[in-house]
Amino acid sequence: MARTPLVTLGSLLLITTPVWAQTSAPWPKIKEFGGATPTNEGKWFTVSDYPGAALREGLQGNVIVRFDISAAGRAENCIVEATSAHTELDRVPCAVIERRARFKPAQTADGEPMGTHGRYSVAFWQPN
Repeated sequence: MARTPLVTLGSLLLITTPVWAQTSAPWPKIKEFGGATPTNEGKWFTVSDYPGAALREGLQGNVIVRFDISAAGRAENCIVEATSAHTELDRVPCAVIERRARFKPAQTADGEPMGTHGRYSVAFWQPN
């Protein structure tokens, strides 16, 4: 059977064809938002974000990123904290998160929006 490309994003599993194998990524999920609440997490990534060349080559890996969450609820200053060992995969999460992620910001004791920090893992994998 051909491999089925999957992208696991937090608790979201994107599947392009039926899967007859393992249905969860082999890496732990990281979702830390420092008091902010994601408002559109299910829309951050799509299967089309898996780089085509990496998919064809069977490259897999888990990328952990760290970013700031502004008082306006936007992700900024994203960096790769832990690499997948594949540049093609490593460059995807920050670009996508900074473009698509939205948050209800964390709040001060007075209820004012404040900036905070986030960490997130993105698993690029294809079940055997």
